[in-house]
Amino acid sequence: MDLSEIGPSTRRHPWEIARANFFVGLIKRSISPSTTAIADVGSGDSWLAAQLLSQVSPDVHIHCIDTNYTPADLAASVHKSITRSTHLPSQQFDAMILLDVIEHIDDVEQFLRQQILPRTRPNTVVVFSVPAHQSLFSEHDVALGHFRRYSPTQLQHTLSDHFTIHKMGPLFVSLLPIRFLQKALRMSLGSEGVGNWQHGSVVTKFFSVALAFDGLVSLAISRFGIRGAGLSIWAVCTPKKSNNS
Repeated sequence: MDLSEIGPSTRRHPWEIARANFFVGLIKRSISPSTTAIADVGSGDSWLAAQLLSQVSPDVHIHCIDTNYTPADLAASVHKSITRSTHLPSQQFDAMILLDVIEHIDDVEQFLRQQILPRTRPNTVVVFSVPAHQSLFSEHDVALGHFRRYSPTQLQHTLSDHFTIHKMGPLFVSLLPIRFLQKALRMSLGSEGVGNWQHGSVVTKFFSVALAFDGLVSLAISRFGIRGAGLSIWAVCTPKKSNNS
């Protein structure tokens, strides 16, 4: 969860649960069995990193990086295989995770070239996700510090100078009509944000299962090479050889 979205509720939002399950599965299938060092950039409260650690080799260590970590966040004991920092260490990683990160960056080209690529090897797996459809850009995006939302073509253009894109696909396709309707009717996202989910376990489970099915549909779409967009777009990449020479 983004640190700016943490609210009073101790329950995880179904969107967050489904998102974590989707990316944990995607990352697990994409990384090498020999992976030991992973960087989770923009890791928020580190919940996704903890979920990933339960599915990979016990030798894996995840460096969680978030510029919004407070001294208390940095001192907190989250998991024995998680280290928190407000900046990227200078080491190279076997995998890097940037979920909903680059839309927060004004100069993405510079960020990728100066901050991400120096931390990669030729076979480093880099997983990106971004919010989709600039037409859905709203006050909620502004509040979260977003500069933009992306189309599949824009994301491909942003990444292709430095990365080989092996897979790309949509996520949360089923939520797209709802968000367009909210936008058309000028409906606020209200208090039902990720950090304010107040519903019980039955309702949470129902929506989590429904969104998990959405994730399966998204993977199926990507396998056919269809690069449409749901509420989000994801990509699995490796650095181009020219960046590591």
